[in-house]
Amino acid sequence: LEQQVSSKPEAKKNQQLKVQADEEENIVFRVGRVYNLGSMITEDAVNYVVCRNSLHRFANPVKALREMHHTLQPGGKIYLRDLRRDANWKIILERIGEERWQHPLLVQDYLAAMAAMLTIPELEQIIREIGITTYTIGDGSYRGDAPHDSKNIKEYERETEYVCTITK
Repeated sequence: LEQQVSSKPEAKKNQQLKVQADEEENIVFRVGRVYNLGSMITEDAVNYVVCRNSLHRFANPVKALREMHHTLQPGGKIYLRDLRRDANWKIILERIGEERWQHPLLVQDYLAAMAAMLTIPELEQIIREIGITTYTIGDGSYRGDAPHDSKNIKEYERETEYVCTITK
């Protein structure tokens, strides 16, 4: 399965959308495959890549990350955030919810996704294999010590996710 750069139906129809962010900056959405970013985006053209809960969905995460890194301009960053295969599965299963486990296609999808998740040491090995030297990897915490808002579902991000920031 190759992940699309944008999966929005309207983007698929138009192939390229331009949105005027302000008078000085254009944002361009492109539809394509993560493995072919170099054919859509020139080298050193991107200042920020966000890859959230999707690295484990790429058939070849090494190639996907290499392509993302290739498009970064010097000083550009990749923000990776994903579930860890070595996380507490009881917590992950709780987050998914009982109802979703009643649908055979979802179960098959979740099991395949879970098997493809990376551990932090595996992610670090991929990063080194690509030749990236400037990066940080930590647990998935993003709220610091802020208390959990009881109106929201508890995330368990520290126990189940990693955050990695790569700088070119």
